Amino acid sequence: MRLIGNYRHHHRYYKQPGTVGDIKNMLMCSLCPNMCRFDCPTSEAAKKESGAPATRSKFAYYLEMNKLDGEAPDVVEDCARYTWLCADCDGCNLWCPMNLSVGQLNHGLRADLVTRGISPAFAAETNGVLDRTHNAFEQVNFSSFAHDAPAPQVFYFIGCMTALNHPDVIQANFKLLDRAGVSFSTAIAERWCCGAPAWVSGYRTTAELHAKHNASLVKTLGAKIVLFDCPECLKTWTTYYPALGVSPNVQMLHSSEFFLQLLKQGKLVVKPLASKKLVTFHDPCVLGRKLAITQPPRDILAFIKGVELKEAFIRGRETHCCGYGGMLPYSWPEYAQIIGVKRLEELGRTGARTIVTACPSCETAFLKYDLNSEFEILDIAQILADAVE
Repeated sequence: MRLIGNYRHHHRYYKQPGTVGDIKNMLMCSLCPNMCRFDCPTSEAAKKESGAPATRSKFAYYLEMNKLDGEAPDVVEDCARYTWLCADCDGCNLWCPMNLSVGQLNHGLRADLVTRGISPAFAAETNGVLDRTHNAFEQVNFSSFAHDAPAPQVFYFIGCMTALNHPDVIQANFKLLDRAGVSFSTAIAERWCCGAPAWVSGYRTTAELHAKHNASLVKTLGAKIVLFDCPECLKTWTTYYPALGVSPNVQMLHSSEFFLQLLKQGKLVVKPLASKKLVTFHDPCVLGRKLAITQPPRDILAFIKGVELKEAFIRGRETHCCGYGGMLPYSWPEYAQIIGVKRLEELGRTGARTIVTACPSCETAFLKYDLNSEFEILDIAQILADAVE
C-alpha cells in the first residue's frame, strides 16, 4: 500500500512551486552510486565525501526542497558552499548513464538560491561588476582593442578573460584576420560580456539583459559571423542564450574553426618554422567536451611544417580540467590549484614543453599553476600567427 501510494504521489518528491532547478534530476543524481566520481576533478582534489558528485546533488536537492529549514544557518551555508565545489567541466556527464551534468544542475539550483538571497560574496560581487560595467572585470581597458571596419563580415567578440590576461592573443587574432583580408569589427564600445558569469552564478536577469543586448548588437552590425576566442562565450551564445529566449540569427564559430577555414581556402599561408617545435595540445573542457570541437586546432597545427604534435594520454572529449572552470578559483582556490597542477603533470609526460590550448581560462590557469615555469603556454592563434607569411 505504501509503495502504491508513493508511486501515485511521486511528484511531491521533486516538485516545488516557483523553482527553475531540475529537482527531479538532482534527486536521480543523488541516488546514483557515483558512477562518475572516478573522473570528477573536484572530488579527487578534495578527497572528502562532501565533494562527491552525488553528495553535492543531495545538498542541492535538500536546498531546493527546503529540507534544511530549521537547521542552523551555518549548516545551510555549508551545504550551499559545497554545491560550488564543481569545475563545471561536464566530466560527470561523459560517464553518466542518465546523461546528467552536475554542473548544469547547479546552474538551476543557483538561480533558485539567488531568489532566496543565498549567493556567495564573490558571485554577488561579480554580478555587481556586470551590472555596473557590463564586463566581468573592472580593471580591463577594453578601448585598446577597438577595431571597427564598415559593414564588417565578422564580429570578433573578445572574451573578458582574454582581454584581462591575454592581449597578445587578441593581437594574434587581429594579425590573422588582417592577413586573410577579413573585414571585422570588435564593436568594443558597445559589446557586453557574454553573461556567462551571471548564468553560472544564478543571476538570470543579468544574463538575459546581456544576451538581449549582444543579440541586438549583432543585428545592428549586420555581421554574418560572430568569432569567439573563448569557448565559454561561444557556449553561452549557442546554448544559454536560447534558454533565455534569445536566439541570435548568425553563424557562430570558435577561432580555431574559422582560421582552419581560412587556411583551407588559401587565405592564410603558413611558412615552415625555422626550427622544429614539439608541442602538446590541451583540449579545453568547454571546447572539447561541451562543444565537441576537438579536430580544428589539431588540423591547424598540422598545417604548420616544423610543428610536431605529441598527444597527451587524456585528450579530446575525455580531457581533464585545468582548474579554472565554473568559477572554481574563486569558490575553492586550493582545489583549483591541485587540479591545474595535475593537468600540467599529465601534459608534461608527453615530453613537450610547449602547451597549446584554445581557451583563455585554460591559458590563465596553466600560467598560474606552472609553479616552476616549466612550460611555454600558447593559444592556437599565437602559434598560427607566428607561422603565417
